[in-house]
Amino acid sequence: MEDVIKHETDEVSKESDDHDVFHVVDDNDQMIRFKVDSSGNILSKRILSGFNLEAIKNVRSRLAETQIGSKLSEAQGSAKRRLRKVVTGNPEKKVRDYLKEVPQVKLVDKLSFTFGVMCIVLTEFLALREPAYFTQYYLLLMTCLLTNRYLEYSALNEHLFMLDFCYFMNFSVITQTTLFPSYLLWFKANYVLCMGVLMLAIVVWQNSLVFHSLDKLTSIFIHVFPPLTLHLYRWGLIPCSSIHPDDTMSLSDLTVLPLILYAIWQVGYLLATEVVFAEKIRNDRTIVTSLRHLASDKRNGMNILTTKVTKALGILKKDESFDSETVKSKLIFFTVQGLYSLLASLPTMFLYSSYKLSVVYILSIYTWCIWRGGSFYIEVFSERYKMKFVKIEREESHLSREGSFSDEHPAESELHNDIAQ
Repeated sequence: MEDVIKHETDEVSKESDDHDVFHVVDDNDQMIRFKVDSSGNILSKRILSGFNLEAIKNVRSRLAETQIGSKLSEAQGSAKRRLRKVVTGNPEKKVRDYLKEVPQVKLVDKLSFTFGVMCIVLTEFLALREPAYFTQYYLLLMTCLLTNRYLEYSALNEHLFMLDFCYFMNFSVITQTTLFPSYLLWFKANYVLCMGVLMLAIVVWQNSLVFHSLDKLTSIFIHVFPPLTLHLYRWGLIPCSSIHPDDTMSLSDLTVLPLILYAIWQVGYLLATEVVFAEKIRNDRTIVTSLRHLASDKRNGMNILTTKVTKALGILKKDESFDSETVKSKLIFFTVQGLYSLLASLPTMFLYSSYKLSVVYILSIYTWCIWRGGSFYIEVFSERYKMKFVKIEREESHLSREGSFSDEHPAESELHNDIAQ
C-alpha cells in the first residue's frame, strides 16, 4: 500500500513539472479539474464527482454530525462556558447580557467620566505647553473614538451616520495637517469650514459636555478638535513655515476652495446613499441616516425652522411633513444644509484676521457646550437623586401605616396617604 501511494505521489510530482492544475466551480456548482500546459493549452478536463458548491457549503453541518465534529462542538461549548464563568461568574450567562446589567453600566460610565476629564486635561496641557505633539494626539484620539463609534453604531444600524460632513472634515484636517502641513490653500478651506460649520454645529445639534457618556464625548470631540487644531496652526502655536500671523483671507479663499471641498463631500455622500447603499437603505427602514433622523426628529431646531420656512413659502403643504424617502425632502435637506454651510462660513474671514476675536468665539461655543452639560447633570441627575428620597418616604409611610392602631384619627390617616402619594 505504501509503495502504491509513493508511486502515485512520484507520478503527480512528475506531472506537475509539465503542467499546472486548476480547479473551477462552474454555473452548475460542479467542481472541474483542468490540466494546462506552459503554453496555456488545456490538456484535460475532469469533473470531480462528489465535489460541488452545495457540498462544500454543507461540510460544517456534516462535520458536526460526526464524532470528531461532536467533540469539537463540545470543546467549543466548554471553552465558551469557562469564559463566561471567568467574566460573569456564571457559565450560563452571556457576556453580552452581563455587560448590560447595572453594575457594569456604572463601571463603563465611571471609566468614560475619567477618560473624558483626562482628555480635557491632556488637551489643555498639549495646547499650552507642547503644541508640537497636538496633531499626533488628535490623530490617535480620533482613531480610537471613531473606531469605537463605528462598532457601536453598526450594532444599532446607525453606521451610515458616519458619512456626515463632520467626519469628512476630520479626515480632511488630519490628512492636511499630517501629510501636507504647508498646503496653505487646503488649510484655509479647512479653516473656513471647521471654524464656521463644525463649531456652530455644536449649537445647532445641541451637543453637551457630558463626561460619563462616551457617545456624547465623541460627538463633542469630532466638532471641537478640528477647529482647535487649525486655530493652533493659524496663530503659530503649532509652527508652520507657510502660515504667517499677518496673513489675510480673500473672498476667493472664503468661497471657492471651501465650496470645492464641500462639493467633494456632497457628491461622495450622494453616491454612497443614492447609489452604493441605496437599495439597502430603501429595504431596511431600521437603518438610520442623518436625513432620516432629521426628518423624524420633530424637536430638532433645524427641522422646526425648515418646516416653518418651507410651509410659509408654499414648498410644503400645511398638513405635509418631511418624508426622508421623497425627492422633495431630499432636495430641501441638501439645500438647507448648503445654505447653512454658506452662512456659517461667512464670519470666518474676521476670525482668521483677529486672534482675540477667534479666542472669544471659541470660548463662547465651549462655554455654551459646558453649560448644556451642567444643565444635564443638575436637572436630570438631580431629579434622579431626589427620586431616591421619594422612594424612602414611601417605604417609611407604608411601614407607619402598618404599625398604626385601628382607631387611627382620620386626619392622621389622610396625612399618611398624602405622604405616600
